[in-house]
Amino acid sequence: MQLTFKNGSRYDVVGALDSSRGGRRHGGLVDETRDHEEAPLTEVVLPLMNVSRRLPDNSVNPKEPN
Repeated sequence: MQLTFKNGSRYDVVGALDSSRGGRRHGGLVDETRDHEEAPLTEVVLPLMNVSRRLPDNSVNPKEPN
């Protein structure tokens, strides 16, 4: 499922599957982690969000925690 907003930003749903590896996201929500295995979350989902958030001028704020 993917929603595209008027400003071009997107919201999509990504599963903790091997097919999700290599993608990049700026944020995320992990629901009901107690029902999931630890390995897919730490090996697939968390690396998806290992990208710095860009400011409107396409720069990165070095003081913002990642």
